[in-house]
Amino acid sequence: MHSHRSQTVLRACLFLGLFCGASVSRGAEALPSFSGTATVSGRVVAGYLLVVPIKVNGRGPWNFVVDTGTNETVLDPALAKQLHLATAGGVTLNTLAGQQKVSLASVDSISTGAASVQNLEILVGGIDAVRGLDRRIRGVLGLDFLYHFAFSLDYEYTRLRLFPPNLLADPENPGLASVEVQLIDGRLLVPCSWQDAAKRLLALDSGIADVLLFGDRGAGDSPTKGGAARQMLVSNAAATEVMRISFADFLVGEQRVHGVRGLLLGRTKEMTALREDGLLPASLFRSVFVNLHARIALFKEK
Repeated sequence: MHSHRSQTVLRACLFLGLFCGASVSRGAEALPSFSGTATVSGRVVAGYLLVVPIKVNGRGPWNFVVDTGTNETVLDPALAKQLHLATAGGVTLNTLAGQQKVSLASVDSISTGAASVQNLEILVGGIDAVRGLDRRIRGVLGLDFLYHFAFSLDYEYTRLRLFPPNLLADPENPGLASVEVQLIDGRLLVPCSWQDAAKRLLALDSGIADVLLFGDRGAGDSPTKGGAARQMLVSNAAATEVMRISFADFLVGEQRVHGVRGLLLGRTKEMTALREDGLLPASLFRSVFVNLHARIALFKEK
């Protein structure tokens, strides 16, 4: 997965209003160590965050949120200190809600079950918003790890499954139709549409609870504004105004998804650099199978 060599980087990851993570330069090439299939039992926090046990440099395990919306794995600063990780320099993250400072660190390995990836450069920064939901959470597992496998986020049985990267279908759900996705700037983009709106690209994000549309880029006139209209999402960086919306005839690829609600985020200057039109929550489905190398995803509706 490609990275941008920049000390000021743009991310759009949301944990209940927390924007964090980054696409940054890596050091040595990350190397996977894995054969066969790994099934890792986890738990779901707040109804949408899949949390699994993760080892860092062979120590642990600790509770990490699995987040397809985060390019880089993120460690809680207290855990990085406990592991005696040396941090190098700082990175300023330009997020949708403002700026946030994090540090860089290198780890020998990140592992879960029988799957491991060596030589990862990670981020060390505050994850206070997600830890506010569960103090046992110590980090975020990002796409820099998941990229090396085909993987399934299974909300029905609260587990993460990892497969060889040449697997093109979920072995437990062989009849699911695949959706062609794009991988742009380390973001997994899924074609979606609703009512009469043109197809939009939403980034698959397992760190959010609702569909999130950016300004008027993804909204058009089709979503229905409803409920109490405006509310605030509060993050580590800033408070951001959103509007509650609902959809009719919501399609992921050609697959219809029922009862979809979402949030419309007020336009910010940071949106202009984003390739996606919004975020698609993985927890909208019973399970999501992804192969980033083949650029496909399979969605099992609830």
